[in-house]
Amino acid sequence: MISILELKKRLPKDFIDNLYETYTPLTVDKILSGMLGERNTTLRVNNIKTTIQDLMRIWMRVLINL
Repeated sequence: MISILELKKRLPKDFIDNLYETYTPLTVDKILSGMLGERNTTLRVNNIKTTIQDLMRIWMRVLINL
């Protein structure tokens, strides 16, 4: 895994500068640390357009057809 300093070198300077203009240095380090770590894939459902149950039914149909 790379360090925060290495990540800062790899990301666009404008992006890093914008982070420091917007947040405190401690918060920027937390944001960058979060970018380094492994994360689970997540999904948000727009409850105005569908429900979780409807989405699960659709996925089950798609998985059965694979």
